[in-house]
Amino acid sequence: MTDNGNLDSRLDLLVRLVESITASPDLDQVLRRVVQSATSLVNDSLATFWMLEDSRLVAWVRAGVRDHTPMTGRTEFALGEGLVGHAALEGQTLLVRDVLADQRTVDRAYFAAAGMAACAAIPLASHGRLVGVLAVVARRAEDLGATELQMLTAFGAHAAIAIESAQLYADAERRRREAQTLADVARDLAECHDLDTVLARIARGANALCAADVTSLALRDADGSFPARHVIGARSDAYRRFRVVPGLGIGGHAVVSGRLGRAAERVAWPPMPPEYAEAIDAEGIRSALAVPIVLGQDVEGLLYVCSRTPRSFSDNDEAVLMRLADHAATAIHNHRLFGGEQAARIQAQMSAQDFRDLVDTLDAIVVEADAETFQITFVNRRAETILGYSPQEWYADPNFWANHVHPDDRDWAVALCKEATADGHDHVIQYRMLTADGRVRWVHDMVRVLAGRADGRRQLRSVMVDITERKQAELEVQQQRQLLTHLTRVATLGELSGALAHELSQPLTSILSNAQAAQRFLAREPVDLVEVRDILKDIVDDDRRAGAVIRRWRTLLRKGETQLHPLDLNEVATDVLRLAHGELIAHRVTVTAQLTPGLPAVRGDRVGLQQVLLNLIVNACDAMKLNEPARRHLTVITGPDGEGAVQVSVADRGDGIPADKIERVFEPFFTTKEDGLGLGLTICRSIVAAHGGRMWVTNNSDRGATFCFALSAQSGNEP
Repeated sequence: MTDNGNLDSRLDLLVRLVESITASPDLDQVLRRVVQSATSLVNDSLATFWMLEDSRLVAWVRAGVRDHTPMTGRTEFALGEGLVGHAALEGQTLLVRDVLADQRTVDRAYFAAAGMAACAAIPLASHGRLVGVLAVVARRAEDLGATELQMLTAFGAHAAIAIESAQLYADAERRRREAQTLADVARDLAECHDLDTVLARIARGANALCAADVTSLALRDADGSFPARHVIGARSDAYRRFRVVPGLGIGGHAVVSGRLGRAAERVAWPPMPPEYAEAIDAEGIRSALAVPIVLGQDVEGLLYVCSRTPRSFSDNDEAVLMRLADHAATAIHNHRLFGGEQAARIQAQMSAQDFRDLVDTLDAIVVEADAETFQITFVNRRAETILGYSPQEWYADPNFWANHVHPDDRDWAVALCKEATADGHDHVIQYRMLTADGRVRWVHDMVRVLAGRADGRRQLRSVMVDITERKQAELEVQQQRQLLTHLTRVATLGELSGALAHELSQPLTSILSNAQAAQRFLAREPVDLVEVRDILKDIVDDDRRAGAVIRRWRTLLRKGETQLHPLDLNEVATDVLRLAHGELIAHRVTVTAQLTPGLPAVRGDRVGLQQVLLNLIVNACDAMKLNEPARRHLTVITGPDGEGAVQVSVADRGDGIPADKIERVFEPFFTTKEDGLGLGLTICRSIVAAHGGRMWVTNNSDRGATFCFALSAQSGNEP
């Protein structure tokens, strides 16, 4: 029993940790929760996640115990270097019980100063791809035993999936924001003649896409220096007024070389004037990326982003900044062409071409179409890479877009687009499209309704970003949440196992007694067939009673997708009270059911709502377990809430909820029970929310608490 109990405890802990790291798609939150969860598995430990970047492992986030030592450990390893590098290269978990004695250890001085003795390095791989390495170090070797290593390895498998899903989500969001920003810049290039408006948008776009703290766009002045024309995020006037001098600092070197300049650490910056260094240090800037704005053979400006943390910019940031610098050069060039009518015509042509060139580089489908007929008038070349159809196929079919939307999405997507276009509203929709080879791709479609052209006809401009991988990641998270909900339902029913035995014992005992009586009657001569027939009828009735009990429990144990049907909440409440009848009697709890007749139906999943109500009843019984039996009273109420919804309330006569904790009862892992997981009420609220309802709790005026939830009543014309 002890081994089984320990196993159940470890499994419960693992379920809670997995739920924690999959609760959010945000990569930074996922990584923080991974290392925090890892430290909870090993006593007195420090956990670090090393992200794989190209062929390097970079320390991304740490959590756990730390000594106050001035010595810092390494923040980067090559594959095959150090303990984490060996684990990554070999693709196997590495357990070292004496890090100071192991020849592969690189940071001996740091481990000695931090008092760390043992290390486990777990490579995290998802779908055969290495994501990074989770390293856990402990002060004592015995704290990293076989059990801890087994838990870390099992947790690492889930963590790898969660990290990869978060990375896919972040990458899809980045590409969506990049496509939208570059499309906006391209639109300004094509439509706006004011240089500062275009440059300001480029600066804002660079700041957002590179996640910079400070962004500047500088143009060449008559004296050859580069004063900032647009600055975002600077704290001091000294920085805003600063001029980049050719040859000095990162920006100055970029001006002279005509090539991108990048510094990952403050100490790596090239020499600069004292006033330059003071302005940089006053802003707390640690890393920077500078791209020259080149027009012809001359550097006419500088676009640079800075961060107050080291190693903040990636190769992708370089590519984005270079694109924006090219568009800034185009904007400057366009501005100079607007000196006369002929220059204006040339500018219009170049802007249009720049737009075409730009959208052809986007990792998205860009489409222009007639707003009334949806006839495609322009599609970028990237569309063929994503969906497989040539531009000629897009142009040839007047209904190409509608015909290639997935049949299950076609009617509503076309109707929504027509309605929004008729009203002149920009709109964003997500739907599925069919590729040339029969596959299905999810797209995030951002549609703008453009003003009428010279002929009066309006145009649509659409940017479609492929979000198929993000949708797959969301599906995996949803499946994990459904599994946790099912496990919680099973745990709740486990608490009622005594009630099941009680519910079954009565009909089974009656069946046994009647069967024995029938045997006695059959042994007599003559046989009383009428009496035997009555006994057999009683046996059949008792068998049906036992079968009904088993069916109710089997329904609640069912695992599957949520299915919404019209439901009578009075029937749901009656079924749950019948299911919990034995448990209520065992706890000597009296029940009052105030079920308002004639309530409208609601659309819901019977099993899910039964789980909610059963959880509330079990919690209420637990809240009253210290009461005298005469004061163990439970009230279940149904009725209209006055706002077009049906409300269900479960009131107990326990001690109520402390005022300072009532706002936290629905938070994950918060519990007032000694042996509670803190997930029951969280899952109950999520089930109610999935039904479009709401759930809340109040303390009663005399004693106890009342938990309520309300679901919208189904209208008469709903199916």
